Amino acid sequence: MTEITNSIINFFQQLFNNDILTIIFIALFPIIELRGAIPVAFKLGMTWYESLFFSWLGSSLVVPILLLLLKPILNAMKKCKGFRSIAHAVESTFQSKADKIETKAEQAESEKKSLKKKLLGVFAFVALPLPLTGVWTGSAVAVFLGLSFWQALPVVILGNMTAGIIMTILSVCFKQYVDTILSVFLIIVLVVVIFYIVMLVAKVVKQKKAKQNDDNNILNAIDNVEEISADNVEKSMPSIENNNVSNNNDCDNEENTNKVEDKDNSQKNNI
Repeated sequence: MTEITNSIINFFQQLFNNDILTIIFIALFPIIELRGAIPVAFKLGMTWYESLFFSWLGSSLVVPILLLLLKPILNAMKKCKGFRSIAHAVESTFQSKADKIETKAEQAESEKKSLKKKLLGVFAFVALPLPLTGVWTGSAVAVFLGLSFWQALPVVILGNMTAGIIMTILSVCFKQYVDTILSVFLIIVLVVVIFYIVMLVAKVVKQKKAKQNDDNNILNAIDNVEEISADNVEKSMPSIENNNVSNNNDCDNEENTNKVEDKDNSQKNNI
């Protein structure tokens, strides 16, 4: 695993031919972010403050882009048939995370305290350097919580700096184990990527089945309505026929009555 991590680092070094650009680029990637970039920077021989700053800078570059463009991109994907299911699955993933914070925020006594709880929730998502957290997740959660750009931006940036400080301290304390840390981190990244892919595929399949069931229910409802309408028409036919017979009988009776009256009148005239 150490050979694989060294090969990946060497690839980016040769690509950019600059250690600073290498660290900034690595920190841009989701899941990796500065949690992976800081140990790499130590491995490349950077000082602790260089490692912290350039990793923080690289991972922070995506924050304003995500806050401004995440929802428009997802809405655009929904309009394309090939990407619609993926967009709904991604939206569902981040919305579920946002709902957990929203539930706690709703218990606050005032709107001001509710907003504070939302901001603290976003900060926690970013500040804790765990596999399923970071600026990508935190920014997405902030978007689905309905936070404005200027409310979310400083919280995510500050949370990212906090995560960077934690990772820098760990890297300084365990500097001699940087290769081991990077190998473990690579395994965690692979596991998380596989987990996300499986979860995304499962949600897409689930949504397609749900949509298919809804379509089937609609078709069944239409068939039931047509059957009920046909039965009502069949039931109403005898009553219509009976009414017609009754009307014909009434007409015959009326004609007979008129004939009798005419006969009586003619007899009276003859007399």
